[in-house]
Amino acid sequence: MIRKHRSHLSGPSTSASPAPPSLRARMGWLHAWVGFIAGAVLVCMFTTGTLAVFDREITRWMQPEMTLGAAYAPSATALDKAAVLLTEGERAGGRAFLSLPSEREPGLSILHLENDAFVGQTLDPRDGSVIPLRNTTGGDLFFRFHYTLHLGHLTGVIIAQLLAAGFLVTLMSGLVMHYRAMLPNLLTFRPNAPRQRSWLDAHLLAAVMFLPFLIMEPYTGIMIHANRLFPTGGEPRGDAHHGEGRPDGKRAPGEHGRGMKSDGDHHGRKMDASANAPAEPPASATHPPPLGAMYEQAVGAFGAGHIGFAQPRGDRITFVRGDDATLRMTRDHIDFDRLTGRSLGLTHEATAAAMTRQAMAGLHMARWAPSPVRWLYFASGAAGATMMSTGLILFLMKRRKNAGEHPVAMALGEALAMTAIIGLPVGCAAVFWANRLLPATMAARASWETSALFVVWLACAAHALLSAFRRRVHSAWREETAILALALGLLPALDLVTRWPWIQTQSWSVQSTYWGVDATALMFAAISGALWWRLGRARETTKHVRHPASANTIGLEYGS
Repeated sequence: MIRKHRSHLSGPSTSASPAPPSLRARMGWLHAWVGFIAGAVLVCMFTTGTLAVFDREITRWMQPEMTLGAAYAPSATALDKAAVLLTEGERAGGRAFLSLPSEREPGLSILHLENDAFVGQTLDPRDGSVIPLRNTTGGDLFFRFHYTLHLGHLTGVIIAQLLAAGFLVTLMSGLVMHYRAMLPNLLTFRPNAPRQRSWLDAHLLAAVMFLPFLIMEPYTGIMIHANRLFPTGGEPRGDAHHGEGRPDGKRAPGEHGRGMKSDGDHHGRKMDASANAPAEPPASATHPPPLGAMYEQAVGAFGAGHIGFAQPRGDRITFVRGDDATLRMTRDHIDFDRLTGRSLGLTHEATAAAMTRQAMAGLHMARWAPSPVRWLYFASGAAGATMMSTGLILFLMKRRKNAGEHPVAMALGEALAMTAIIGLPVGCAAVFWANRLLPATMAARASWETSALFVVWLACAAHALLSAFRRRVHSAWREETAILALALGLLPALDLVTRWPWIQTQSWSVQSTYWGVDATALMFAAISGALWWRLGRARETTKHVRHPASANTIGLEYGS
């Protein structure tokens, strides 16, 4: 009986089920798989979003004919000429609007939508003379891709929102995994440590140093687009990025937002469905509106330099407050009678919900920010792209030892990572090259610039995929990294050669924009060159390793 009793007592200890996985283990699985599934596209969103921080400056770089430096208040003569052009555009059935001068965009432009980009004439605000600028997709291409993935303003925005939510899940699960080592990770970076360790250090350092930004940006991006996923019956649907096709955040016809009680969307760069169709000109469009008198009243309400754009709306003209006036993107506006110029009243939305929405939009896009703050946004966006890129590499490195079990999946993963991390920047560089090499008077040249991005990106994707299936991933990384380093490193020379006819007429303040873009290109060219060199060192190391398939050499194909 005693033996039986002892046997009964000892039984459960030998057949006990294993302990359930810990919270950190569960978070590790979530972090890895959600991060990888969403990671490749998030790298693209971070890359283009980082460039979009300086979208107006990129647009100015892509129009080397611009000689204006300071933002001049438009003269009465310039506004009269702009009124004539605006009226002519309406008579032709277009949906033209007037973009007013600002510190970052000093021209007085009459623009309309053409092939998903705003093009038109730019006037000198001092005398109304036409500045012969080339049409370009400018920095708006990167802005638009950042939040629509070039998939449209409904499907693309919804996908981007879901990916942003996935990013927050990945970030929070990573914090749970590494919260104990948060401070050491902030102070430690070992580029010469074992390969996987050095990639992990870079991954954690980028995440911890810019953690507030990495939480704020996706959260505000989701919230200002919330009516895409959860539309309400009382408000029009739209997205919260401003001025679709406009690198300065000035919206075009049909883009007023909820505060303007129009058919557009709030704070959106999106044009509504009717904005692409020819508009029936109103009966009052036979005479140019008195824009000079209207402008003076708008300045009295919003302040000089803080008017975004003016747009005809039937029998009235609307002047909209600029997005860079305050942190909150208010979209306040004044309506004027088209014929008499009489003010019809100021519209200002100041409810708690509206102010919260406006503040989130302002925080996300930083139109209000001075140059040092925009550089901080730029660095934070680059850190986000770095964090996601190193996360993709770490995911694949950890699974390379078992690559033989799923060779097709592994090859696809490797090609996907390379296409997102290196291929897209190569495509972005191609846009800058196409801008300067295509004839300035070429028809639909903005569309050709956009096509350059996707054609080159597709070529990089094909190269990465073919190399992955041929088991030459390491060589492919070196080749694409070399192309990126050359494309960026030679960009200042391209700028100097193609801008030479106008350099003598450009002041130092004007040229500083070009120097800033060129210097940034050289900085990333140096980073790409360093990565190319490190990939070469990794290959040399492989030649001296006795067992190249061992755990210590995992990830050599990524130059880790």
